[in-house]
Amino acid sequence: MADRLEITPDAQGRFVALRDDESALDWYWDWGPWLDADGDTIITAAVTGEECVIDSFAHDGRIVVAWVSGGEAGVRARAVCHVITQQGREDDRSIIFKVKER
Repeated sequence: MADRLEITPDAQGRFVALRDDESALDWYWDWGPWLDADGDTIITAAVTGEECVIDSFAHDGRIVVAWVSGGEAGVRARAVCHVITQQGREDDRSIIFKVKER
């Protein structure tokens, strides 16, 4: 997983990334800081796409990785990561993609 791409929040708390309309890359959500406070772990994760394709996804109990492709240049896309933890917590986090030809 060394070549995965990390996304951090902007000033408004949104996760925004630039991606090429023909790319197929791995993107990830690091839930560790949120989970570590209570010793929790992810037991179920799902990633869905809006205006993009989620080719596959996986998690290791702390980090969720999704391979994202597709999308149309000039159209914003979004990947939504939903997790359920061992202690029953549920949360969603999204990455918003600005899709353009690079």
